Amino acid sequence: MMLTCLATAEVLKKETEEANEEQVLVKLARIKALKELEYIEAQIELKTVKEMEKRVQGDWSVKQLEGSFSKGEQ
Repeated sequence: MMLTCLATAEVLKKETEEANEEQVLVKLARIKALKELEYIEAQIELKTVKEMEKRVQGDWSVKQLEGSFSKGEQ
């Protein structure tokens, strides 16, 4: 009876350790996924900022041309 209890306890201990290891792996995977998400979001934001800068520069160039034409008409 005592050996059966010890064997059962050992099996439960091993299962608990395995479950804990799996839980740690899941947490690590979650952390990695969050870091990847942050990286992707940063890349999207950078792309958006670059596109906005191009638009602003384009608008500025158009205004310069309009100003040049206005001066030329005078």
